Formats: sequence, C-alpha cells, structure tokens
Amino acid sequence: MNSSPSETPKTCVVMGNGRSLLTMPELPYETFGVNYVGLLKQPTYYVCIDSTILTQHADVIYDTAKNAKKAFLNHMYEDCVLDNTAKLYALPNYVPVDNDRDAFKDCHFMSGYTAVYVALKMAYYEGYERVYLYGVDHSQEWYHFTDNYPPGIVTTEIRRDVMWWHYRYANEVYKKAGRVIYNCSELSPLDKIFERADLS
Repeated sequence: MNSSPSETPKTCVVMGNGRSLLTMPELPYETFGVNYVGLLKQPTYYVCIDSTILTQHADVIYDTAKNAKKAFLNHMYEDCVLDNTAKLYALPNYVPVDNDRDAFKDCHFMSGYTAVYVALKMAYYEGYERVYLYGVDHSQEWYHFTDNYPPGIVTTEIRRDVMWWHYRYANEVYKKAGRVIYNCSELSPLDKIFERADLS
C-alpha cells in the first residue's frame, strides 16, 4: 500500500449492477456506482459510459448523476442535442471520460466493455488504495439487481473476453502501485483475477 503501516488505506466500494448488490452490507466507505445503480443506491461517485443509457435513458440516471460528488460520463455524447442528454452533461459535477493517457494508457478500449472497469480507473485516480467489488456478478445469465432492469446490449463471448483482459489489466495497474482490488461479488471467473473478500 502507499500508506504507512499506521494509516488506514483509502478505501472505497465499486458497485456493479448484479444481484449480489442486494446483499451488500452497510459499509463506512465512499462508493462508485455505475449505470442504473441509482435505482437501488445513491453512489458517492457515478460512472456511465453506455451510449444507450446516455442518449435514450438520461432522464432515468439524471438524479443519480446530479447527486454524486462527480459524474464520470463518456465524453463522446457531451455535444448531443437531445434535451435530456444535454441536461445531463450540463451538470456542474460532470467529468469527461476519454482515452487514458496516464496509468491506464495501455488499455485496449477506454470502456473495457464494462463500466466497472472505468469505475476502477476513476477510483485509482481519486487515490483509493483498497477497492471492494459488489454486484460485479459475471454469471452466464447476467442477472441484475432487479427483474425490471432496462434491457441493453447483449454480452457476447467476444465482449466478455475483452472485459476479462481489462479486469486483469486493472489488477496489474493496482498491484504495481501497491494497491489492491477485492472481489465481494458472487463466485465467478473474476476470482481468478482479484483477491476474494467477505465483509458481511
């Protein structure tokens, strides 16, 4: 860790949209939440890079983005003329997410095909040294925390492989800096990448 032995590492939780988010205990840490997480919990920081959400469902995520310390949004849609999308990008806490030029500069895709990867990048740049993952459930069925979760892009095996690569890359970047990512989500192949933790 970057902190000295007598200090507590700066810690946060990254919240995906999987069902294990429903069993996440109350924790004294700031949170990074993605996509439709606001339907369940208001995150400290909000992340969305999904084109469908940003251009077609901006009204659904507006309050979540507005009430976050920072709203990290895909910069590609900041000039969108759609009223709801334009309103979202006009928020004073909006922070554009673009191709990385620093610690994550070697990533294959800015998004890694998953907002959780982007959240891990943002948590890194906000100085968090220890990150717990909840709701990052990589089951074959991709169940979400609600049966009414809005439909989106179907995850193909190619997209899944891209995700795995970026998760491994994020883990390497964190380890190189003496930081750590723990998986508290449902058991999945992610446990081959991140250390496992149980905070319940």
